[in-house]
Amino acid sequence: MARRPHIAMLAAALIGASCSAADEPAGTPIVQRADEIAHMLEMAPWVSAGNEGPVLYVVTFRTCTNCAAFKAAEYETLLADGADVRWIVYARRDLAERRASNGELAAVAQLAADRDYGFFTRWYAVAPETFYESEGLAATEPDGAALSNVEFLRQIADDMAAILRANGVAAGSPIFLWQQGEAWMARAGYSAASFARVRESLLAEG
Repeated sequence: MARRPHIAMLAAALIGASCSAADEPAGTPIVQRADEIAHMLEMAPWVSAGNEGPVLYVVTFRTCTNCAAFKAAEYETLLADGADVRWIVYARRDLAERRASNGELAAVAQLAADRDYGFFTRWYAVAPETFYESEGLAATEPDGAALSNVEFLRQIADDMAAILRANGVAAGSPIFLWQQGEAWMARAGYSAASFARVRESLLAEG
């Protein structure tokens, strides 16, 4: 009998957590510099399967684990629902402990230049290094044009991150961007629970 208050408190906490998750907004409205976000997305070399439904932009890098989880859990369902999922894939800037391989740079540059959805699907179908070897990209030294494409995408990612921070969007990958009415919405990071709200918001525009 003495434990019942604890059980009641636990039940109340669980109910409160459930209500809190249900009340969580799908994303953050982009209030500051929304026109710049729209221009970046218009200029970015995205690729998609070509659906004609509501548009979801996914800004990502190839080795992003959250992005792989999103793609495995949500992507085919979104396509079946008619969404036009537009992928913008960039290579992260080099750090002392992390450098992009020639294969990654070459793949990012080629995808930006050709915007070939088949190339994108092959890239994500196998481990990155396996893909670079099979496509003959592993030993490719990116030239000036390729490096320009890489830098263009890196600059988009940098500028977008700065605008999202100014709008109160927490850092994370992937970045999801979509329109809710006339407003641009953003969310960073992926979990099944949080993305359920994104999907609901996105498909309501269909």
